[in-house]
Amino acid sequence: MKRIVFILITILALMLCVSCSCDKNSENGGGSVNNSPISTPHEHAWDKGKITVAATEEAPGKMSYTCLICNLVREESIPKTPHRHFYTGVWERDRMNHWHKCLMGNCTVKGEKGAHEFDEGEIIKEANQSTSGVKKFTCAVCLYTKEEEYRARAEVTGEEFASALNSGSFENVTVSLSFEGKTTIIKYANGKREIDGEIIELNFDKLEYESFTYNEDTRAYFYDTGSRKYSCQFADGRLCAFSVNTDGDIIKMEFSNYGKTVIE
Repeated sequence: MKRIVFILITILALMLCVSCSCDKNSENGGGSVNNSPISTPHEHAWDKGKITVAATEEAPGKMSYTCLICNLVREESIPKTPHRHFYTGVWERDRMNHWHKCLMGNCTVKGEKGAHEFDEGEIIKEANQSTSGVKKFTCAVCLYTKEEEYRARAEVTGEEFASALNSGSFENVTVSLSFEGKTTIIKYANGKREIDGEIIELNFDKLEYESFTYNEDTRAYFYDTGSRKYSCQFADGRLCAFSVNTDGDIIKMEFSNYGKTVIE
């Protein structure tokens, strides 16, 4: 009988020992647990944690926390770091905009993107009464350039008309003179031309602006007196061509350099 009682007491003691061992390791906080013994169950007191794997733009990181009582360790994920843009110092351009390219990976964000800010344009090919010219425009920000055709302004004001036909405004102007089937190149200086040693003044017979009618199709001013037919063509306020038809005899002057015939 005593032997049976002893066996029962031994079994009961072993059961209590197993139960105690399970209680010590019941709380693991979601992380890995070290094997340090704990005297009694408790609520974990976590430290401030430390970064074990640094987060990057491409992958998340890891932070580990340790219980100050039982040395239990748990881990948490750290989100990826926000993308930081590092741009080139060179402007990228297209027909409409300019921007800086991001240097990081496959980033397609465009830094300081904006529309071109073009200047008023530089004439690189001058237009006349019949031929379009070319202007070059430059962006003040990225120096992108574009070229556009432009037409010379053919209509003039009364002041521009008077100035352009004023012989005193002709200074070092080259004229192509066609008369009776012959073409002669004549250079004018100070409103005068020289033929065979004789000085002949350039004269437009004091033509009046109000006498002329502008023709949109031909881009020319016409004046018909009955015996004479006059025609004047202008480009941006400057005289480009002048002709007079007197009973079939036609005198036509084409100005190849008329830069001094505009009002300053």
